[in-house]
Amino acid sequence: MSGFEPDQTATISGDTPEVTQAAVRRALDTIYLAQLPTILLVVIGYYCFLTVSHYFFVGGDIKFYLMALAGSTAITALALYGATRSGKISAQASNLSFLPVGILGLANVYGHVLLTRDMLQMTNAVLALIIFGIMTLSPWVFIALTSLSALLYGLCLHLLAGPYVPHFSFMLVAALTIGVLAFSQRYRTLANVERLLILD
Repeated sequence: MSGFEPDQTATISGDTPEVTQAAVRRALDTIYLAQLPTILLVVIGYYCFLTVSHYFFVGGDIKFYLMALAGSTAITALALYGATRSGKISAQASNLSFLPVGILGLANVYGHVLLTRDMLQMTNAVLALIIFGIMTLSPWVFIALTSLSALLYGLCLHLLAGPYVPHFSFMLVAALTIGVLAFSQRYRTLANVERLLILD
């Protein structure tokens, strides 16, 4: 059993643990579909802010690449927001639908790090590892985005090198710990609440 899965010590009368777990999963998908528009509004606002701020605070030609990345993320999130609000995204597909936004978010973070060659920009990578624990509600989506982020994190440490590598190496462990803790506690709490409601 995955560490993210809720307890299954009791089941609905006449149902197997698998049937109960499927009902809980459907309930969690419904919850995430209701949360997704708010999450996307935050993403849209943040990346619109980055698109504008990069123009004024990033020097050289790289600012246009960073503006394009941030703008693309905001537009993708806006398109998903529209699809969600219009009922075109089902509860079952809601978690997977966030993947393109999450991947573009990582492209922004690590694109900024690699284009500027500024190790201090890795603070955004630390935040990304924590944020996925809050913005996702599927173990597979969380694992996929966190694994990709951790892989890119390690690659950036290797490519940039320098005196900050030990510091950000420890920050990787801390960020992963907090991200996993945030996701697992949120997931298990909601899953167990929904399971009790189903059993009632």
